Amino acid sequence: MNLSSKRTIVWSIAGSDSGGGAGLQADLKAFEAVDVHGCTAVAAITAQNSLGVQRADAVATDLLDAQLAALAADMRPAAIKTGMLGSVSNIRCVAAWLDRLRHDGPVALVVDPVWRATTGAELSGEPLREALLHELLPRATAITPNRAEAAWLLGWSPAALATADGVARAAAALRALGPQAVVITGGDAGGRRSSDWIAHAASPRQRLRLRGDAGGRPGAGLLQRRRRGHREDGHHPGLARGRRGRARRGGRAAGARLRIAGRPAAGAASPR
Repeated sequence: MNLSSKRTIVWSIAGSDSGGGAGLQADLKAFEAVDVHGCTAVAAITAQNSLGVQRADAVATDLLDAQLAALAADMRPAAIKTGMLGSVSNIRCVAAWLDRLRHDGPVALVVDPVWRATTGAELSGEPLREALLHELLPRATAITPNRAEAAWLLGWSPAALATADGVARAAAALRALGPQAVVITGGDAGGRRSSDWIAHAASPRQRLRLRGDAGGRPGAGLLQRRRRGHREDGHHPGLARGRRGRARRGGRAAGARLRIAGRPAAGAASPR
């Protein structure tokens, strides 16, 4: 279709939030803010509002597979962002489709490992954690857990990430599991400013941003129109800070975001 030649296509495979504040609905807003065309595949459906999640169900895997097949036939993605996937079989379905797509060319994968809603409702259990660790993290270009999600993935106590040193150790441990880059966001740590820890092959570093920057969608913010340095296996040579972008979500401006860029540090190996 003509759209594919004009705007970069990005898929979000995630849960539908009936309240519009998270999941697929929020990803589409973030994609629009960075001028990419967002496609969606519904992996789970929630009944929720600003007060909490009343129900969350995974969609049938054959239905998710049908959605991805339809998109692959006509709207091949430059990148895929995953959120709440709902079931182990859905995670495996996404991994299989990613491998098929990468067979024909590079596709970036950004994994947002959803564990709990902001209201505290648990959305992923131990079987999904294991599937994320073994199926998606080794294939990921980047993962974007908050501190609680990073601790959950690693099986650590949340208290282990209470300090900057603890977050740095967690980022290194997560990178050892396969993703090329790890962005541990600090939005769940409280305070006016959010401290994010970024670990990749070039160098680990910390950045500060006003709480609420990037509309609370760090994974979607990693996906930007200009993508350089793809390798045939879908990997990218590095992550670098991008130009500031502005978008509205709830009346707040979205701020600094990262972009995938081909600028590895001198002497640094390509990240895995």
